[in-house]
Amino acid sequence: MHRPKLLILDEPTSGLDPIVQQQVLELFAQAARDGATVFLPSHILGEIEHIAEEAAVLREGSIGQTVSVAELRKAAGRQVRITFDSGDAEQLCSELQSFATDVQVREHNDQLLLSAVLQDQVAALIDYCARHHAIDLLCEEPSLEQSVLTMYQRS
Repeated sequence: MHRPKLLILDEPTSGLDPIVQQQVLELFAQAARDGATVFLPSHILGEIEHIAEEAAVLREGSIGQTVSVAELRKAAGRQVRITFDSGDAEQLCSELQSFATDVQVREHNDQLLLSAVLQDQVAALIDYCARHHAIDLLCEEPSLEQSVLTMYQRS
């Protein structure tokens, strides 16, 4: 492929097997690293989330918002799951709600499992887990698809 400054593609991996899809997407990622602008509309956000730097989100047929993928993910927050061997569920939830949102708790096999959405309060989360003797912590960055859905829900 020569070195175009602009690539405009319309769902170019549609109908391809997964291995060829990855190869094609890597070609586009390399073109972007080489300085090209790659315009890649797709309904399959998982396919493009690792190569996209910016996203133009369509709403009712028009561009509703243009934002960096990093900002979009940051706004959605990270999904956090914390496991405790024991503890007061109400107190644990109440304290977690002071720096996280969408806090939920359930009991499973004599353990308390808390989940929440965290924005930037990583230090508070680490302190919380240490003080309450968490036995497991999982923190996941949202997918591009989840980030877009969160943006739609908030607007």
